[in-house]
Amino acid sequence: MKPDIEEKFQQAQIAYENGDPQKTVNILEPVCEDPVSIQINVLYVQALLKVKQYHRAYTEAINYELQYLKNREYFEIWIDVLLDNALFIPARLSVVNYQKLFGKDQVDHYLKMIEQKEDLVASEQANTVKQNLKNFYHLGDQPSWNQQQVLNSADHLPLSQYVIGAQFILRDPFVKPLIRATILNTLLDLQYSKSIAFIWIDNEEHSIIPNKVNEKSREKKIKELREILEERLANDNPIDYENYSQQLQIQLLLLAPFECDIITDSKGWIDILVNNPKSNQDNDVAITKMKNWQQKIQSSLL
Repeated sequence: MKPDIEEKFQQAQIAYENGDPQKTVNILEPVCEDPVSIQINVLYVQALLKVKQYHRAYTEAINYELQYLKNREYFEIWIDVLLDNALFIPARLSVVNYQKLFGKDQVDHYLKMIEQKEDLVASEQANTVKQNLKNFYHLGDQPSWNQQQVLNSADHLPLSQYVIGAQFILRDPFVKPLIRATILNTLLDLQYSKSIAFIWIDNEEHSIIPNKVNEKSREKKIKELREILEERLANDNPIDYENYSQQLQIQLLLLAPFECDIITDSKGWIDILVNNPKSNQDNDVAITKMKNWQQKIQSSLL
């Protein structure tokens, strides 16, 4: 840390410890216009929360998200930032995705924090929650250019309300498959514990309990596919690698939670993806089935 930055950091710390978070903000605001250490960012974000500049705290913290998530000392500050912005779904995802860093008691503590804030917002901002749910519930009626904004607004719903909307959308045939898949993947990532029905890309209705899905097998399959693609293209053709990585990500999103059932040959799947199937595979039944699935995925995006 440069001497002048170190001096400002120390001044900001003293101001914060003396109960003057606004002075801390004033000192660090010009400093944080450039990339700073996580320690400076944390102090700045804490001070912004204290002076109730919640959205600004979020926009400052989001650039350092992984450093907050992977550090036990900073994790609760990250949760505070999300909750002060009523971002309940991202808060829950953060806890679920990084629960291995903590014991059960700590995880339960964070979930209780979220539930209490959800209850408070549901009580004090009932009309806003109701409108967000209404918009989410009728996502399929929204023009395509507005659907992502509605999805983002749904992050502000308490889990119980999010699920109400999700259950309707997942069975709505007029909602685009990619939108349904995005919501289904959110429930999978949340490890939701009750049965969910959804229309999948085969246009059939399926039911799962998200936290009963074999997550280890799915993670192993996804890791394997990414490694094959990386080995195939990353060094020799980085532009194609980036493009195909994005395509693979969309494929996996749409195939969830049945990736392991559909992708029976990981190398063969990547061969098809990059338009390089081996000639001796042309009559292979498994390869033919996977070709058909990739075509079905492509059709669902139109």
